[in-house]
Amino acid sequence: MENISRSGLLLVSTDALHASDTIEVTFSDPIRGSAHVVGGEVVRSAPAGRFGVTFIRATAETLDFVRYMVGFAA
Repeated sequence: MENISRSGLLLVSTDALHASDTIEVTFSDPIRGSAHVVGGEVVRSAPAGRFGVTFIRATAETLDFVRYMVGFAA
């Protein structure tokens, strides 16, 4: 992951991904010792294996964690 926002992320990968591919991303929460899984959809690609992914499936708790990470990284 190169960067993250409240609605998605920029993924760097050597895998061949295409627009509309779905993926799952797992975020580790070292404070609580838990994991948060987000479903995403590839919405665009760029050179050097960079893929724009929008979040399409997540629990409220997971979205709260993503908002926390976005705020922490700012």
